[in-house]
Amino acid sequence: MTGLVVRAHGGRRNHYRPLISPLSPDADAVGLAGRFRDVFGADTLYLADLDAIMGRGDNHAVLRAIAHAQPSLELWVDAGLGDRGTLSAFLAACPGRPVIGSETLSDTQLLSSAPDALLSLDFNGDTLLGPATLIPAIEADCRDLILMSLHRIGGDLGPDLALLHAIRRKLPQCRQHVAGGVRNGDDLRRLADAGAAGVLLSSALHNGRIGTTDAVPLCN
Repeated sequence: MTGLVVRAHGGRRNHYRPLISPLSPDADAVGLAGRFRDVFGADTLYLADLDAIMGRGDNHAVLRAIAHAQPSLELWVDAGLGDRGTLSAFLAACPGRPVIGSETLSDTQLLSSAPDALLSLDFNGDTLLGPATLIPAIEADCRDLILMSLHRIGGDLGPDLALLHAIRRKLPQCRQHVAGGVRNGDDLRRLADAGAAGVLLSSALHNGRIGTTDAVPLCN
């Protein structure tokens, strides 16, 4: 947000502030990307361009700087890609694999034109944000999903295992990546046992609850 890494909490974006931690001493996104690679051996980095998601500008320059500084990192970028115009503009201006967030998706037909994009199913509690027809629209898809529990982000609530089970029943052909509430290695192991293909982590890395020895194999 506004060019800086911010600490997300509960999806209340107007209250987000620059993230300062041992990993992020100055909230600089380019430097933090390098530390994720150097400290944790990261090969994939998820980024949310919150200004673009909220419709008040973008952080394209920062995204390009990260890609230039860390060419070995695969970037997954959620940048408010809700229609063909914003998706086309993003693909022309920025590196990375697009993430289409249900929160900002205006037309499910966009998904058919972006088969390689990840789809983030954005939940506020039990409510899926976005078109009511979204789940039926992707029943034949085999795309990667992010199960984004916005109300759990930055909290100490644990991951939403019930949501993972429910989406795996509805969309068993998709790979699910869980985001929000993951606290420690025990949570990682529970998610692996429940069939998660991956986990998005931030707070647990910054506060040291998850380190390099906590990695567990997830589903492919």
